[in-house]
Amino acid sequence: MTAQHLTSTRINNLDAIRGLALLGILFLNIYYFASPVYGYSEAVPASNIDVWLGYFSDLFLEGRFISLFSLLFGVGLLIQQENFNARRLDGLAQSKRRLKWLLLFGAIHGIFIWGGDILFTYGISGWFALNYHQLTADKLLKKACQFILIGTIATCVMLLISGPEEPILRNSKSFLEEHHIWTSSYAEQVFIQFFYFCVMAIAIPFSLLFYISGLMLLGMALYKKQVFTQGLSHNLCLKLALGSLLCFGFNLYIGHYHSLYQESLGSTFTLIGGLFMGLIYLNIIVKLCNNQATKLTWLQKIGRMAFSLYILQSVIGIALFRYLYPSWGLDFDRSDYLLLAVAISILQIVIANVYFKLFNQGPLEKLWRSLTYSKMYHLPRPKTYETESEITQV
Repeated sequence: MTAQHLTSTRINNLDAIRGLALLGILFLNIYYFASPVYGYSEAVPASNIDVWLGYFSDLFLEGRFISLFSLLFGVGLLIQQENFNARRLDGLAQSKRRLKWLLLFGAIHGIFIWGGDILFTYGISGWFALNYHQLTADKLLKKACQFILIGTIATCVMLLISGPEEPILRNSKSFLEEHHIWTSSYAEQVFIQFFYFCVMAIAIPFSLLFYISGLMLLGMALYKKQVFTQGLSHNLCLKLALGSLLCFGFNLYIGHYHSLYQESLGSTFTLIGGLFMGLIYLNIIVKLCNNQATKLTWLQKIGRMAFSLYILQSVIGIALFRYLYPSWGLDFDRSDYLLLAVAISILQIVIANVYFKLFNQGPLEKLWRSLTYSKMYHLPRPKTYETESEITQV
């Protein structure tokens, strides 16, 4: 099956992969709803289950799902171009118009809901990655590796400049001050989130831009090589698994130290290991789903409204930790966060299954689509809703 044919039919594998990425990223973001700056703070002394769950997170979760989302975003940009060009429209202009709205959504989310927003970063990185979508698969792969390498080095440099961070322990002065900030008035929270958002917007070109853009270009290359429909070779998956384990082992080794250089190297290997494991997850879903609408249906439905559910995750998390049960941020261990993430995931699965019995498109997906094809632009709207041409990446 060719890429050109796939743009006119639904790629169910993409929906399922996106669904997995959305549910998976919740298990990392859940810590930052309570503490957007520090995330999870260890108790003293840490329980055995806390330690083992930390290892589990480092091996199977950390950096894995942000890589998947970035790959999918690149695929979405490429397919949009193919579909727009097939209708003899200015694909580049229309994709940039979509990204402008995504930037606005990201700003609203990051300032008024939760400071851990990723949409704004994707909007900027996607704008940058669009310049290379016409390259061949091999050239895209080469460019992606270059960008990922530059982005990884940039991350190390930023860490070296900022200096090492001492671990924030539970009930320390810094921890309690952080908790007080995020359980204060909404106006104060918005002011602080606006400040963080401005800092992030300035820092993106020097930190995440090349890395995220590189992952997007990698997604485009893999799509052109039909990896999203055929998967990866068994031999390559074994190499990726070994690479991910080596990265985890290195981080485990340096975890007992807090020197500036070791911390920088640890973050570097987290990025690399996350990408390797993310590709393994991609391959597993491709093999299980086999591009069939009847397989992993519950995961596909999550993926079809990933934008809406991503924002819903933030709303639920902020409501729980900052307003309804602020003491959770003081008392929760990793196991408590894990159970809460499982509960929210089940809720989202139920919501998605009920929603698609009544509608065929998520509410924010529909809003984004409507704004992109608003009459003010005098643009023709696509005749049908196709996930491939209207991919909502988070």
